[in-house]
Amino acid sequence: MNQVYICADFGSDGAENIKRATRYAGFVYGHDMIPIAPAMYSGALNLSKPKDLHRMGETRKCKLWNGSELWVFGDRTTPEMREEIRSFQAINGANARVRYVSDAELERYYNRRPCGRKFRRK
Repeated sequence: MNQVYICADFGSDGAENIKRATRYAGFVYGHDMIPIAPAMYSGALNLSKPKDLHRMGETRKCKLWNGSELWVFGDRTTPEMREEIRSFQAINGANARVRYVSDAELERYYNRRPCGRKFRRK
């Protein structure tokens, strides 16, 4: 299975980051791929502290090497997201596969699922 690096606009709210990363990971799993979601680690850090923010940046850089694809979630990209995309393309060269997933596409996906809008585990 291919591994997909999740690139999205994550803020400093660790709990919200985990919630959004879980939603994006569910979308990736639904496409028979394995998600790489560094934002899942944000709950272990205090992103308002410069040292922890730096650690998160380093984690993201390390995880970029594991992805065979990078999927960009959301309708806008931040400077940080654009840097991740450039880094991924530099790592993978001509083989870099970048996919853009709009908010509308994500909503359509979750609205079609039998469990409704939320990704739930049993």
